[in-house]
Amino acid sequence: MFMNFYDPRRDSPFYGMMASLIFTHKDQFYQALYEAVSKHPSYVVLSDLESDKKIKVLDGMIQYYEAKESYEKCATLLNIKKEIEEYVEN
Repeated sequence: MFMNFYDPRRDSPFYGMMASLIFTHKDQFYQALYEAVSKHPSYVVLSDLESDKKIKVLDGMIQYYEAKESYEKCATLLNIKKEIEEYVEN
């Protein structure tokens, strides 16, 4: 899912680090991402990243946490997704 944002042609340590985290420490990656998103949802809603990309990332996170049966986290992520959709409509 996150590989859609990773371009291996980009010669940047950041992209290499992100790819490494996603593949080698998937649980820790999702936990860190969840912590950031859930503690600062306004940053997610108001960030410059296109809304469709934000929603795509949140959908991937929701799928991940559904598979883990972490439904409280899914609910939190769904609420943030709704906030983004409402922000786009206004």
